[in-house]
Amino acid sequence: MENLDNTNLPKGIQDKLIKKLKSLNPREIWIFGSYAKGNPKPSSDIDLFVIKKKDKKRFS
Repeated sequence: MENLDNTNLPKGIQDKLIKKLKSLNPREIWIFGSYAKGNPKPSSDIDLFVIKKKDKKRFS
């Protein structure tokens, strides 16, 4: 998750996203939409799909 260079996201936004997403302890992060396709507009949002690691606690 240290590198979002292929996402067309500005560096400042990349840094903030990495910091925020690390706190979620994700298993996977998928970016989709205009930034993933390489055609964002100034008004584009950032579309993310976050898959968290499986919680070790189980209900009995």
